[in-house]
Amino acid sequence: MLNIRKLALASVTALVAVGMAMTTPVIADEIEAEEVIVAEEVVEAVVEPCPECPVNNGNVSFAMGNDITNAYFFRGILQEKAGFIWQPWGEISYTVWEASDENSVISDVALTIGNWNSVQTEQTFSRGGGSGVGNWYESDIYAGASVGTQVGVSAGVTYVAYTSPNGAFGTVQEIDLLLAYDDSSLYSGELANLGFSVQPYVLWAFEVDKSAFGDRLGTYMEIGAEPSVSIDTQSDYPVTISLPLTVGLSLDNYYLPKDASDGSNPGDDVFGYASVGLGAGVPLAFIPAEFGSVSAGISAQWLALGSNLQDYNNGPRHNEGTNDTHGQFDEWIGMASLNWEY
Repeated sequence: MLNIRKLALASVTALVAVGMAMTTPVIADEIEAEEVIVAEEVVEAVVEPCPECPVNNGNVSFAMGNDITNAYFFRGILQEKAGFIWQPWGEISYTVWEASDENSVISDVALTIGNWNSVQTEQTFSRGGGSGVGNWYESDIYAGASVGTQVGVSAGVTYVAYTSPNGAFGTVQEIDLLLAYDDSSLYSGELANLGFSVQPYVLWAFEVDKSAFGDRLGTYMEIGAEPSVSIDTQSDYPVTISLPLTVGLSLDNYYLPKDASDGSNPGDDVFGYASVGLGAGVPLAFIPAEFGSVSAGISAQWLALGSNLQDYNNGPRHNEGTNDTHGQFDEWIGMASLNWEY
């Protein structure tokens, strides 16, 4: 919803008092002219445009994006690394409550629903047989709630259903807990001018139906951060440089593979993967602000895999049209993005 501002105009009325002589006549030059108050003209204030004011002042916000990548790994688990991979997504957020008092511990409460997809020309493990849905490898639906605080700490809970329109895998369901910290207010001077922040977070994922890896329900933990700075902040096109860091761990059976044909199993691997990335993003300021905020970015990511993931990506996942090279300890992933917010 957009707030509409209204301007009110005031009017001024002139009152002229006229004296009248009732008895004795007077000489004309002795009569003093009374002052007449003329109504002042009311001029409407000119409202100047505010380029820094948000276009959307309401409680509902929208975001969507398009990512193109050379490889798709889900928490280190290979999904596809051949052909063209397009990953569109979108979400809607609703601010249920926002604090009006800075002394309040809670700053806001919000609800979010969204959808994330992966469309792949290789029709990875498609069971549909058609060229349409056969390319639609994954479609994830999620809904959650988050609470923010005045000190920058936020917490959220999200339900996620990982589905496969082309039938490549059965629907996996999980509950995610997220704890994040916006540390941008801690810095001053040149660091503040550069918009420096680290943005650390911890994610816990609890599988409740089916598993993304193996046969047993698992519990996953992710520790990450995304240090970033902005270059040329006075320009219409400031460039934000980021260095995302992620470590994926198994707390309980998350990276436990299926039993081999002889019944053997290497057991759960606590270390799943680690990744280091480098990204750059820039707003597309030539697009009018009333259409929302549009940005573009590119990134590169280096992925280091644990032993169970190396074996899985080399073995069961090494199928024609899924992995055009032998799996290995490390992988390189590149991505180009176009995002929109309103």
